[in-house]
Amino acid sequence: MISELLNLADHLELETPMPFERRLVHFFIDLDLKGNVVGISPACGKSQKGKERLGKEFDCPVFFPLILDAKTGENVQATAGGGKSVAELASGDIMEIFRSKITVPKGKPPRIEEIKPSVDGEEEESTEDQANDDDSPDEDADEDSEDAADQTNENKKDQFVRRSNWVQLHKQLFTHLTAQQKLTVEHRALELFVETGGLLEPYLQYFRLPNPEKDTEAIVDPSERRKRQKEITQAAAKSLKQIASAKYAFRVNGKLMLKDPAVREWWGNEYRAKRLLVIAKLPFGDDMFTDSQSDRGENAGKLTTVFPHISGVPNGGPWCPLASFDKATSQSYGLGKVTAQMTLGTAERVAAALNHLLRNETTSYSLSKSVKAVFWALDTKKEKGVEDVGFTALMSRPDPLQVLDFLRNIRGRAATPPDSAQFYCALLSSPKARITIRSWHTETLGKVTEKTRAYFESVSLPDSKSGDLLTSKLDELAKATVRDSKKTPPQPSTFTALLNTALFGSLLPDRLLPQVIRRQCLELAQGKTEKNKKSYEPRLRSRTALIKLYFAINRKIIMNETTTNSDSRPAILCGRLLAILDKIHNEAHDNKSASSPANRLYGAASATPALIFPQLQKLARHHLNKIGGGWARRLEFGYNAEDSDKLVEPLEKDFESLAQITARLIEVADNNYPRILSLEDQGRFSIGFYYERCRKWPKTKDSAEKNKQ
Repeated sequence: MISELLNLADHLELETPMPFERRLVHFFIDLDLKGNVVGISPACGKSQKGKERLGKEFDCPVFFPLILDAKTGENVQATAGGGKSVAELASGDIMEIFRSKITVPKGKPPRIEEIKPSVDGEEEESTEDQANDDDSPDEDADEDSEDAADQTNENKKDQFVRRSNWVQLHKQLFTHLTAQQKLTVEHRALELFVETGGLLEPYLQYFRLPNPEKDTEAIVDPSERRKRQKEITQAAAKSLKQIASAKYAFRVNGKLMLKDPAVREWWGNEYRAKRLLVIAKLPFGDDMFTDSQSDRGENAGKLTTVFPHISGVPNGGPWCPLASFDKATSQSYGLGKVTAQMTLGTAERVAAALNHLLRNETTSYSLSKSVKAVFWALDTKKEKGVEDVGFTALMSRPDPLQVLDFLRNIRGRAATPPDSAQFYCALLSSPKARITIRSWHTETLGKVTEKTRAYFESVSLPDSKSGDLLTSKLDELAKATVRDSKKTPPQPSTFTALLNTALFGSLLPDRLLPQVIRRQCLELAQGKTEKNKKSYEPRLRSRTALIKLYFAINRKIIMNETTTNSDSRPAILCGRLLAILDKIHNEAHDNKSASSPANRLYGAASATPALIFPQLQKLARHHLNKIGGGWARRLEFGYNAEDSDKLVEPLEKDFESLAQITARLIEVADNNYPRILSLEDQGRFSIGFYYERCRKWPKTKDSAEKNKQ
């Protein structure tokens, strides 16, 4: 994987070291030429899917990942990580810029606190005074309160250090610009603001936060007002959390300081100077990539002790390296402290390539909140360039015809055949502030296209109402294995397995089939309720699609509408039979019945058909008598192809219904219903059930004329 990322960096001609990287800026702080805040406005950009989002990418100054020990000046350490935070130029967060901290206690109004240094004295004395006022102090309670006070003071110190580091960095900039006689009126305005260090609270008006009191003045009913105030308070707390986690940049008199030439020049020189100081202390050595283009210049062959930060990995936080070279958790198995070596040049180029992939929506895809995929294709016959495979859009497209059309023409504009391009995919997560590579695949683009086409054909099913062919999205398939609740998300391994299947045809884990079948029984027993009415049909379709995918990949059995209707396996016929019995029941009750055979008896019918279907067949006779007329006859006997001249579209073969399906089932099951169905047969049952309930009944000419009128 490292070798391929280095090749990607060369193809993209990424220059390293990189003192500037593309980062999101969420808000602009507008200053006048006197350093006064005149506004705070959102930086809105558009994603590559065309949707507007808060945040716009800019080339932002970034810190060098290595630093020398401030005490000894010898030991090389990580600049960030381990609770350390590094200030960055011409941008920052609320605590750095406004020396304010936003806290949103659960169930209480949000608070904005000023960041002050925690010093020994007043605060500790007040704690002691409170303890002395207690006539019978509890020693354990005193110890707990002291620990809590120490932790609070430590947090305050860290916050104050962050603010101090940010101010110090900008003072260095202004000192340099003054000495070089490059300090402009815009620089001076920013300098005045940094020196002032105002609090955030006076500027909250610019964010237009919801106001619970003001926004509910017109509501007369007290209970309704309290309810609405609670909702607005929650919305305000959510907005404040967003403000607290946002990144801010400065505009002075309309000029963005991130783009100021003097600012960028100074930081570029500072970054390179810091890098040279660290390189002088790094040990000489080489790695398995020394012969690649990653080691260039006079400082080649210096082994790094810290890997650069990788942005955009789920749960990665402010410091997330791809690898560590001095931590116990990264020791090679059985080799003690003998860990992988990597030169600084290699690490920088790998990080540049990986960050590029994670920033780009056409080369990365979030499978869940904990797993993200990166993928790219390099044409081996081209000197440079990366194929835009567009798989991100594919994974969330609802129309299978668009998906399949895209796959058929994925390389239509290319002069070389698909097999000349190599496709790469890695699944990343960061459970403990270090990247975990969950899987790594390499394959030709042609084979990936073929596997992906087969995947989408497997997970495409007709809609139960419109009959349109729909594709279940990858996250919908994963969520079909668990309860429909935000509190029970799918396992990361489920997302990983599904993407590996979609792109590379990997076998699905055996655990998925029983999970989905169990979920099918539980949710059908629950039935369609007011709470789940929007998700009921999509989840049913997704569960069936996942079962279809299991048979297609793990058992090499293709199951679609045509093969299902012609299949004479007892399990599939039982599923179809339950669906038609369910339809007859609903027709007899004008589709207003709260419970139906599919809801009440699906689990038992799919596991032990012989115990359920005889009773359902008796009830079906009563329901058909209640319906009466020609429609009852069609529900029981279907349509004969020889007598289909009264239909809008004559049939090529008989349209089966209750009588024909029952007859076929009795014939193949030795004149009886199956006693027990295996787990895989229960999967076949579900597929037969779904396709039967989605079948579109033929239209007669009389009904077509009535619809026109």
